[in-house]
Amino acid sequence: MTIQDVVKQCGLTIDTIRYYERIGLIEVEKRAYFKNYSQQALETLMAIKKLRLARLSISEIKLFLSIEVDPMDLSREQMDSISTVIDKAIERTQIRTKEIAESQLLLENMKHKLIGVANENK
Repeated sequence: MTIQDVVKQCGLTIDTIRYYERIGLIEVEKRAYFKNYSQQALETLMAIKKLRLARLSISEIKLFLSIEVDPMDLSREQMDSISTVIDKAIERTQIRTKEIAESQLLLENMKHKLIGVANENK
């Protein structure tokens, strides 16, 4: 598939996709005049997008993606390191979820106040 197809399906920009390719997060088949993005590359990009939303750094994502390569090749130390990264990411995600819920509550309260003022002025 073309990079435009990938953009439509995963919602990342062309620049972001090319950056991830350049730093080795995804592999792309190079043809004579274009690059062919595989279904695996698309799935990896979608996973990267979710991991970035969980505020994982690029180095953490590289470590995390190493599970996908061949988990049987991982040493005990690598598995422990990846497990620690995952635990920290889960914690950050839980904190972020709480912050978003608090923001939503604040916005809802502001909306109710606004509606109350509008109703009083009728």
